[in-house]
Amino acid sequence: MKTVEKKLRALYRLQLVDSQIDQLRELVQVLPLEIQVLEDKLKEFCKKMNSIKKVIASLEESIEEKKLENSKKWDNKELEFHQLEIELASKRIKEYKLRINEKKEEFQNFKENYENKKKKILFKKNILKLKKNTKNKKKVDVLSKKAYFFYSKIDNSLLTIYKKIRKKVKDGRAVVPVEKGASMGSYLLIPPQLRLEISNREKIVIDENSGRILIDSDLAKEERERIYEEITPDPRSSSPIYQVANCPSEMEV
Repeated sequence: MKTVEKKLRALYRLQLVDSQIDQLRELVQVLPLEIQVLEDKLKEFCKKMNSIKKVIASLEESIEEKKLENSKKWDNKELEFHQLEIELASKRIKEYKLRINEKKEEFQNFKENYENKKKKILFKKNILKLKKNTKNKKKVDVLSKKAYFFYSKIDNSLLTIYKKIRKKVKDGRAVVPVEKGASMGSYLLIPPQLRLEISNREKIVIDENSGRILIDSDLAKEERERIYEEITPDPRSSSPIYQVANCPSEMEV
């Protein structure tokens, strides 16, 4: 195996472990903030639903008043004099009923959104509880030791570059594969000649758009399969890492 290829494999193995650690830590740090945002949204929905209830109650009261006005007994002379008022009251009753239906529909939308938010909060709280347990902390410790082992297999100059890129990019991925001709860092197409150089694995190639180290998709697949079982839970398991993707959907208003 070429020397450069060995370095690329070691770097990507380190990246896989570091990404797993990032994911575990991020869940514990970010979830409380997400839960707070959702709880604030729930309070807002409650206020809006209460406001709609008051509007509906007021409209229903107005309808009763108009019906009461129209139920009065008039003699012929009085009836002719009040005919316009009766017609106007009837018109108002129809308008109020229409507005009530609109408000009830609006209320139902808020209620559905409210229930979805409640489910999402419960879901995230359960994940947070699992992520904070002792088992999870031990897992981070194990992964950290594995990362340290990979650190020791990479020369200092390359490791320094890797760490600098990790700090610079938002998702912490310093090493990314090229899939279907595009960098998984910038998602922009890589020129054919550069793709050939990457697949030859004879030199370290850095994406000029994302600033990340590029590897070919075959190498990435081989390394993922090689250590996947060691650092990643089975997607079919009950691990909250995978449950996040199945989080209850929410209906935005």
